Amino acid sequence: MNEAEYKCQRCRLPLTIDGSLEDLSISQANLLTGRNGNFTKNTIPLEDAVEEDLPKVPQSRLNLFKEVYQKMDHDLTNARDEFVVLNKHNDNSDVNVEYDYEENNTISRRINTMTNIFNILSNKYEIDFPVCYECATLLMEELKNEYERVNADKEVYAKFLSKLRKQDAGTNVKERTAQLLEQLEKTKQEERDKEKKLQGLYDERDSLEKVLASLENEMEQLNIEEQHIFELENKYEYELMEFKNEQSRMEAMYEDGLTQLDNLRKVNVFNDAFNISHDGQFGTINGLRLGTLDNKRVSWYEINAALGQVVLLLFTLLSRLELELKHYKIFPIGSTSKIEYRVDPDSKPVTINCFSSGEQLLDKLFHSNKLDPAMNAILEITIQIADHFTKQDSTNELPYKMENETISNLNIKPSKRKSNEEWTLACKHLLTNLKWIIAFSSST
Repeated sequence: MNEAEYKCQRCRLPLTIDGSLEDLSISQANLLTGRNGNFTKNTIPLEDAVEEDLPKVPQSRLNLFKEVYQKMDHDLTNARDEFVVLNKHNDNSDVNVEYDYEENNTISRRINTMTNIFNILSNKYEIDFPVCYECATLLMEELKNEYERVNADKEVYAKFLSKLRKQDAGTNVKERTAQLLEQLEKTKQEERDKEKKLQGLYDERDSLEKVLASLENEMEQLNIEEQHIFELENKYEYELMEFKNEQSRMEAMYEDGLTQLDNLRKVNVFNDAFNISHDGQFGTINGLRLGTLDNKRVSWYEINAALGQVVLLLFTLLSRLELELKHYKIFPIGSTSKIEYRVDPDSKPVTINCFSSGEQLLDKLFHSNKLDPAMNAILEITIQIADHFTKQDSTNELPYKMENETISNLNIKPSKRKSNEEWTLACKHLLTNLKWIIAFSSST
C-alpha cells in the first residue's frame, strides 16, 4: 500500500513528510500539538503573573477576563479530544498507554496519526496544515509583522492607560463618581428628551406621509384632468385648423369669385348677344343686313329678321336700365315683333308691325308707308334711351344726331327716301348709335 500524498495548503504543491514524523509516540504527538500545557514557552500563566506584569485595569474586569479565559481553555481541550481519542487514567501521573507495536508500524496508523496532528494544528493556530518550507517561512514573516503591529497597539493602549491613571490620581473617587452619576443622569434625561422629540418626529412623519398620500391622489386626479384638457385642446386645435382651412378655402373661392365677377363685368354681354357690324354699305346685326341697294337686293325675310333683332335689343336695354318708355311698349317676337303706341295712358293702343307682310314685291314695298310707323317708333325709342344716358353723364353723346324722324339728316322712313342707298345709310347710322348705347350700358 502506497504512502499517502500530502499537499501544501497554501501553494497546493506535493509535500514529502520528514522521516522523523513517521513513527511518533503519543508523547511526541502531544508535544507537537501542545497538549501538555496551555501556554507556549514564552507565555506567563495568568495565575503566576505579578502585578507589574499586568496592565492596571479594574479588578472586576480582571476577574471577568480570568473566567472567560478558563472557559475558553476548557472548550479547546474538549475540542481536541474530538480528533484524538486517548486512554486516560484518574491519577496525575504520566500517561501510560499500551501500544500494539505491530499495528503502530502500519501505514494506516501513520496516516491517521499525521492527519489527526495536522487537523489539531489547523484548529489551534487557525492555519491550514501541512505547509511547505517556503510557505512556512512566509507565514513566519507575516506573523512577525502581525506581532510587531500588535506590540505597537499595546504601547499605544499602555500610554493611554497611563494617561487615564494620571487623570484619576488627581481626582477624588467619590467626587468623580458623583460627577459621572450626574452626567449619566443628564445623559439619560437627554436621551428621554431625544426619544420624545424622535417620537414627535415620527408622528410628524406619519402626518406628512398622510398629507403626501393625499397630495399624490390629488396630483393623480389633476394629471387625469390635465390629460383630458390636453385632449380637448388637441380636439379644438384640430377643429380650429379645419375651420381655418375651410376659411382659407372660402376666401380663395371668394377671391376667385371676385376675379370672375370683375372679368364678367368687363365682358359686354350685349356685344356677344347683339353683334353690330357692317358689310360694305350695309349695317348688320348678328350678320343680318338692314337695308337694300339697287344693285344688291336684300330679301324682306332678312330685313324682318334684322328688325326683330333691333326690337329685341331695345327691349333688353330697357329691362337692363329699368326704364319706362313714354307712349310705347315693345313686344319682341322675332321676325314678327310688334310695338304698341298710346297717345296717353287711357287711350286705345295702336299696334305697329315691325315687319313686312310680303304681299308686295320688295321694290313696291319701299314705295308704300307700311314700315314707316315701325321705323319711326324704333327711332323714338332709341332717342329716349339716349336721353337717359345723357342725363346721367353729359359726355355720353352719340356719333349721329337723331331728331324728328331723321338721323344725321337722313329720313328713317322708307317712303321718305330719295334712294335705296340713302335709307340703307340711315339704317347703318341707327345701328351704329345702338352700338354706342350698348357701350354706355356696360360702363354703368
